[in-house]
This record gives sequence, C-alpha cells and structure tokens, in this order.
Amino acid sequence: PMGEEVVAASYCLDSGLAPTELCAADARGSRVATGYFIRGDQPTRSCDRHTAVQVCTDDPILNEETGEPTGRYRLAGEFCPEESVKTVGVLDYYREGAAAMVGTSDSGALLSSYKQEETCRVHTEGWTSGEETPFDPSDPATWPLDDPNFDPGDPDTWPDAPGAEPGQEGREPEGGQPTEGEGRPQTSPEPSAPAQSPAPPSPSEQPYVPVGIPTD
Repeated sequence: PMGEEVVAASYCLDSGLAPTELCAADARGSRVATGYFIRGDQPTRSCDRHTAVQVCTDDPILNEETGEPTGRYRLAGEFCPEESVKTVGVLDYYREGAAAMVGTSDSGALLSSYKQEETCRVHTEGWTSGEETPFDPSDPATWPLDDPNFDPGDPDTWPDAPGAEPGQEGREPEGGQPTEGEGRPQTSPEPSAPAQSPAPPSPSEQPYVPVGIPTD
C-alpha cells in the first residue's frame, strides 16, 4: 500500500527528467515511462537530452549484416516531399573517453549516428512526385520493404522491371520464339537484296572498224 506521500509521475527513460513531446517521438519509440516518487522528489525539469530531426520515411536504414530494417531513417533532404518527412526525437549528447569505444543499445539513437549517414538517397535532384525509383537489387533504397514476400537474395521475389507485365519478361512460347507483344520487341524483316541487272553483252570479237570507212 502507498500512502499520500507517494505520487506517480512520468519521466524520460534516457534523462530521468520530465518528458517532452520529443521523448514520446523518439525514433525507437516512446521513451516516456511512469514512476512512483516520494512527493516532492518527482522530476520537474524538462528533458534536455532529446532534440528534433527530420527524417525521410521513404529511405530506411537497414542492418548491414541482415538487410533488415532497423526502424531508423536517413535524414530528409531538400527534395523530400512533405508527406514523406517525419519529425523524430534523437539523443543529443556525446560519450567521451572509454565510453565512446563501447557499443551500446542506444548508439543508433544518437544525433551523431544520424549525421554520419547520408541524407535521403531516394529523393534527389530531378525527382518528381509520383515518379517511382526503378528497382535496383544493389541499392537498398529501392527495395520494396512493404512487401512481406520480398527477399533481396531471391530474384523470384524481386519486383517486375518497370513497364513490363508480371511474368512476361523474356517469356517464350512453345515454338521457342516470342510472339508479338510477349516481352521482346518486334523486329522488322531484313530487306531482300536488290535484283541485279543483267550482265552487259560481251564486246564483239571482231576488230574495231571506224564508221564510214570501206572494208574492201
């Protein structure tokens, strides 16, 4: 049982201070928790560890080993559309000395880790809204991560080439050659060789005789 001297209050899991909107909007998920304090000991100063950054939800950061999404996104660039930009909270502090050499579970939530990444690689100069980036198996930014069947190592799960009908790429009919409209461009028949003119008659075997000169 708790007496009147015990109170419940929210706090930030990273700073221990009173949470802000950015604590709830942490890139890893809300960092707001509820604790119980002796009245007067509950946190009153607002969290000063979380800062706001804008990320592009169309360019997720993937795990380098597994290729799986990490839940983090690259920083938004100047060409990212408004509907793809999201404001998240990240931790704005640096570890020094030996602590800087130790990997921790919140290393990816530090502002410094975001600054080390490239900005959005999907929306670059020349990109226009509504234009899809062609699928490139070597570029994770073009992977269809919303497709549960997609596997980067299995070509059978890759999206179809732009403009091609599903299952039509390179398909050949039973005869061995593609028919019209089945994935291969139709070629024009090669023009036949022009007919050759008949060979000129061979020159006369008789000796040349000038016109108008008697032969006898």
